[in-house]
Amino acid sequence: MNYAVQHNRTVRQRELEADNARLDRMKAIGSFLPGVTAGTSVQYNFGRSVDPETNTYNTLSTFNNGYSMEASMPIFRGGGTGERGASGKGCLADGKSCLAGS
Repeated sequence: MNYAVQHNRTVRQRELEADNARLDRMKAIGSFLPGVTAGTSVQYNFGRSVDPETNTYNTLSTFNNGYSMEASMPIFRGGGTGERGASGKGCLADGKSCLAGS
């Protein structure tokens, strides 16, 4: 009997629906959190140029690097963020009840 329940497609489908609902709820909760982005850049240039005063070639090389960091905080998104959180909670409850009913 346990083998039949574990390998039943309907039961497996309900488990996957419950997992999807759980992930949707986590995504909805995550949309309330601030975002942080960081980056770095490096640039190395080299070449030759003619010095106008001495009329000779100069070999030049430059090395530049840059750093950046950005943070964002959602203040208002048209009210959809709260609705997604409530919807995710409801879907999670539905998924669990469907799983219990199978």
